[in-house]
Amino acid sequence: MVRNGRSGWYYRVIQPGRIEAGASVLLHERLNPGFPFARLVQLVNRGRATPEELRQLTDMPGLAEQWRVMARQSLG
Repeated sequence: MVRNGRSGWYYRVIQPGRIEAGASVLLHERLNPGFPFARLVQLVNRGRATPEELRQLTDMPGLAEQWRVMARQSLG
């Protein structure tokens, strides 16, 4: 993923349980529809965020706190 910049499909477990082959998986909401996940992967692995992207990351819902802190630090 780091070398080619590609990301896969990521899931967050809300309720533990079992899932079987053929079961439906639904997307209930996309927390940050205006910020492509592929761009986030690029920023995390390669850096070079614009100031506007850093501002977006500082309070992005669902983003790990450590990444928000790094964005704040990068903004100064």
